[in-house]
Amino acid sequence: MSTKLSQESVSQAFSAFKTFLGIQPAVASSEFDFEKKEYPLLAEQWCESAELIEYESLNAFLESDSVPQVTQDSLAEFVSNFKSEEFVSNSVASAVEHNQIQCTLSHLDAAAICNTSFHSSVVNLLKFDYPGGHFFVFQYVSSYDAIYFPEFKLFLLTGHGSKVLFFTELVKAFFFQLNAGDLDKPKTFGGVLTAHGRPSHTFYDCLPAMFHLHRKKLLKKIPAFVQLEGYDYVQLPAVFSEISSVRSVTLKPAEFSKRMAAEGSFYFHVGLLFKQRLHLKLVNAFDKHVVKSALNQPFDAVKFKGIDDTLLIWFGVTSQKRSWIEQVDACAAFVNHLAAQYSDVALVVDGWTNPHSPRALDIEESASDRKLIEQIQSKLAKNIPVYSVIGETPFTKLQVAKRVAFFIANQMTGSMLVSRFCERPGITHMSQAFFKDSAAQSVNKHAIAYPIEKVKDAVEDLDKRMDQVSYSIAVPDFVEFAEGVFKKQFSSIQAYLSKQDLVSSTKTAFDLLTKLEPKKDLVPDQEAAYWRSTGDDPIFMVNPTLLPLIKPDTYDFNVALDFKSLAPKKKGRVFSKVYIDYGQGYSEQQALIVELKEGVGSAKFEVNGNVIGVRFDPTDCEAVFKMNRLQIVRC
Repeated sequence: MSTKLSQESVSQAFSAFKTFLGIQPAVASSEFDFEKKEYPLLAEQWCESAELIEYESLNAFLESDSVPQVTQDSLAEFVSNFKSEEFVSNSVASAVEHNQIQCTLSHLDAAAICNTSFHSSVVNLLKFDYPGGHFFVFQYVSSYDAIYFPEFKLFLLTGHGSKVLFFTELVKAFFFQLNAGDLDKPKTFGGVLTAHGRPSHTFYDCLPAMFHLHRKKLLKKIPAFVQLEGYDYVQLPAVFSEISSVRSVTLKPAEFSKRMAAEGSFYFHVGLLFKQRLHLKLVNAFDKHVVKSALNQPFDAVKFKGIDDTLLIWFGVTSQKRSWIEQVDACAAFVNHLAAQYSDVALVVDGWTNPHSPRALDIEESASDRKLIEQIQSKLAKNIPVYSVIGETPFTKLQVAKRVAFFIANQMTGSMLVSRFCERPGITHMSQAFFKDSAAQSVNKHAIAYPIEKVKDAVEDLDKRMDQVSYSIAVPDFVEFAEGVFKKQFSSIQAYLSKQDLVSSTKTAFDLLTKLEPKKDLVPDQEAAYWRSTGDDPIFMVNPTLLPLIKPDTYDFNVALDFKSLAPKKKGRVFSKVYIDYGQGYSEQQALIVELKEGVGSAKFEVNGNVIGVRFDPTDCEAVFKMNRLQIVRC
């Protein structure tokens, strides 16, 4: 604690904090001179207070005689339902319908109500009020990483995170209330947060929960979808067709806080805890959905030229924590060994995965991993093609992973895309220290783990956290083991590659509906899915991050609009325009004009260069309309 803070000031703040938590009557308001950097120190001190937390285990609470049995039973039932898929969908449905989340606890006469959330940087904090008190839900990775009942001094860590992390968020919310005075003011439901700064949590915990909402047909009802900058490993409209690009945004934490303040809104973080392989059925169904979505996106056949004509070996590397010390030598030795026996062997090196809005950390770590490629290439036979997906986004990696014959990667995030999603055969490896835990936290569908008894953990890492321990595997032993596994799989590998239908490499139709952003003279109409053009030159632009790879060729541009109303002067004769940017901007002289008859029209055009932008002007008049189809189709 900073020496400039008097004990009296700390004690006064603690007393006011207990009022904020609802465990003592209101005290006289005071101003406390604490800096934000001191909040974690206050949180660490306060969360150890027996006045605030006595029970951190549900069993210990249930064995106490501090509250009536009926209350204990009620809380036990609530916590047991807390991790269910239905808790997430019911919470979102309640927020959509009532602008508040309602939770029923059997010992209460009325539902607990949440219409307040607080978000500072990484944690979303929900406050539920009920007659006689309130409780707090902490959303970090999942929708229920911790829950705190101040009335009963009961704090339960049910997911990821730590008590100090979550109490720091409580302290931030406390000081925010002192300064803003509106934390308890009822808010409207602004939408949902999803994703996480680690791809493993995004794909194991967050996006499967979004898929659950998709199955429940709730996504189309949610006002907005927010991913924090650096967390956007997928573009949500590319995964879920009912999410328009207008409703999906990526924001910095500070921008998100400003948005909530401006809207007067609260948000719900969407996530389902995968620990102990919960929700495995949902995750497996989600995997198929994601792979299909990825393959429906255009494949960069220029960057990966010739890759479909190879026997492709995927090898995962890392320059970060828990690395295989001999990874460079093992990769080169195994691939060289295969190339001496099989034709057309090629290598794709995987490493750091980037979000669509990469952080400085992502750029730095991708560059660090790429240095390993140079080391591998220096040891490879010169005739072996080498591709890289280091620093690529997950969809690009999935498109390449589907083409893989065999993989070698670590048992956790390193094997997730190629093994869990694309179900390719291969070998996983991990340190002895982290082997059991990583196996429980990951899905590897057709992989064989390298024998753990042949792995030696690095002595200098033994005092580190178990998931950060590096390890050694003898290269000759590994090559012998890997060759045996590969030979057993080879006939099925050949059959798979011969039958593989990768539509992305020969994609003939590009759907632009979910990729549009309104830029001029367009506002959402009161009726869902309709737009209102407020002038005679409304403009949509295709989101540049979602622009498909449109190769030079002849195409049809197909439009279908459903007009609810038109400017009287038009008499049903309406024109759309399409502009293509090849790097020199949009030219009126080169605009493609599409006449709409009863809202439907088509026009042929040539693509003769690298398309870097597409603009669509839906009408040439004021109108209210819905877009049913907007496609570019190869002739």
